[in-house]
Amino acid sequence: MTPLFRPRLLNPPFGDPALYVGLQGEGSALLFDLGDISRTPARLLLKISDVFISHTHIDHFVGIDHLLRLNLARNRVLRLYGPPGIIANMAGRLRGYTWNLTDTYPFMVDVHEIGARSLRVRRFACSEKFRPGPEQRLPFNGTVVDHPNYRVLTQRLDHNGIASLAFRLEEHCHININKDALNRLGLPKGPWLQTLKKNIREGRPGSTVIAVPPADGRPPRPFSLEELARELVHISRGETVAYVSDSGSTPGNEKKIKKLAAGVDRFFCEAAFLERDCARAARSGHFTARQAGLLARACNVKKLTVFHFSPRYERHPEDPAAEASEAFRIG
Repeated sequence: MTPLFRPRLLNPPFGDPALYVGLQGEGSALLFDLGDISRTPARLLLKISDVFISHTHIDHFVGIDHLLRLNLARNRVLRLYGPPGIIANMAGRLRGYTWNLTDTYPFMVDVHEIGARSLRVRRFACSEKFRPGPEQRLPFNGTVVDHPNYRVLTQRLDHNGIASLAFRLEEHCHININKDALNRLGLPKGPWLQTLKKNIREGRPGSTVIAVPPADGRPPRPFSLEELARELVHISRGETVAYVSDSGSTPGNEKKIKKLAAGVDRFFCEAAFLERDCARAARSGHFTARQAGLLARACNVKKLTVFHFSPRYERHPEDPAAEASEAFRIG
């Protein structure tokens, strides 16, 4: 089975948070938090279509300048999602630069500010010197993005008095192609398989015709969607990923995280401190590695990855992951 999501942390666990999720077959990627990304190859960063910000502490947002610089002269829209205040934060960053030479640049940023019941959206167009456009208000019920292939949900956590957003990424369903059946029918691999999957996800009628190019270079052969789905396709449960950054082990936070991350395949959770420093963790609004492991166990996740370690443990860099792993395995 070829997974749709390819999640990876862009920085080592002692570095700034930035979870990159490549989308197999889509040619695009999602980014959760935007710490320092200056060492990430541009070919990866230019695939990012959507960025989800937990909160705007500098180590979670400083990479926005680098991402803007890479995209400035490109004809595309970057979508940014974040907690209350993200529109003002973005406007402030953009006002810090001079834009007198960008009148012909088509690049734009759509900033979505996630409130309790609505999304506030404002567009910042490079050709307009990034002055914020008119405000739109959209209804909000916990789902931030509903894409034909996946959705992104969020919960608002508390991080020492400010909002910190946690996110869940889930594939609607996973469409597997039977390679043996593909060979039996003499059909090649290729982009047409993505077209097939797209039509299935969109619920197109079974009579929909899909042109399949033969491997020998002859004219495409028409097949009905129903026939191809019956012969080639197996549909299974979609993948799930949860991302929890700075928040801390409070009853309110843990209740929301358990709802958001229940049963996910991959759980990325910050673990700034070791359990011996739990008082410091509580004061600063962070999880200990043991707390992260126990939380992952309670959520019944398949795989836990902890990150965002305090530099105080750099002499023994394996300790946070080991503590989290032990709590995850044996409670």
